[in-house]
Amino acid sequence: ESPFILWTVPGYAASRGLGKQDYYVVGEDSLTGKPLSSVGGHLGTVARGWFSEMITSQIYQSALSPFWYHQRSLLSYLSANDELTGSSYHRQMLDAFDENGDGRADFDEMGRTGPWSFRIRLSGGVTHLTATEENGLLHGLFYSSAADLKYSDSKWNAGGHDFLRDFRLAQCLGVARMMSKAPVESADPLFPGLTWGKGKWPSFQYALRASVLMSLFGPLGTVGPSSLYGLAFQYADTTLNGGHLAEGGIDDYIEAVANGASPIDFVLHVPVGYNDAAGSPLPNVVETDDPAKILTAHFDGGKQVW
Repeated sequence: ESPFILWTVPGYAASRGLGKQDYYVVGEDSLTGKPLSSVGGHLGTVARGWFSEMITSQIYQSALSPFWYHQRSLLSYLSANDELTGSSYHRQMLDAFDENGDGRADFDEMGRTGPWSFRIRLSGGVTHLTATEENGLLHGLFYSSAADLKYSDSKWNAGGHDFLRDFRLAQCLGVARMMSKAPVESADPLFPGLTWGKGKWPSFQYALRASVLMSLFGPLGTVGPSSLYGLAFQYADTTLNGGHLAEGGIDDYIEAVANGASPIDFVLHVPVGYNDAAGSPLPNVVETDDPAKILTAHFDGGKQVW
């Protein structure tokens, strides 16, 4: 899952005299029948004594680490965003991840606040909850996603921590890139005159907000089952409502409540200003500035709290 483990462990070991990273490729391209080879770490084929590098038109990246894979493009985007909006994200990203001061973040520069160690702990928490609770997978996924948000902003947790702030900025660069691929062009609500989609990138400030809304509710303008709201809804429906709404899904539930149906007994607490995922406030969502309640879910009159 993590490119850092594959990249840094062999490199660090080699720097300490334990093995080496040099390699070469052997085999055959099953599509062309040509023998495979490599030169200087570049994969290619050999035909009539000539080496031809295999170059793809596709872009590959880890969803967890877009910043490290497309750094030149993304730093240029941040520089343009800073110039247009008066922000300083370019400097902030380099301050956070360029530990040796060479002007870039290498694969072994993962930030000074230990985000990966915490994410490993979250993975363990998901496994524990899944194994020890009925419907524990829903709880575990909620726990992990909520913690990713809670500890990216000091106002969203009781301890005042923000050790995931920089890592979330790096992840949000992938969100901005995704938004630029939208098939229609939309106005940037934070900066009049800017638009995004059809190849245009949103302001990074709006990408950050959009990223939070996606975690809370799902893709922009929708409500999805893997969001915090969706996970809490599924658990409440299963444990308090006999699963009767599962077939119709979240959209039917929201529409039914809007038309006067009684809501299920759960509450998702979100930061102030974030209950507008689908263009209007959703049922079972309460905005709060209480850091102890932000990004928690309460079920059955508060008898159970996630």
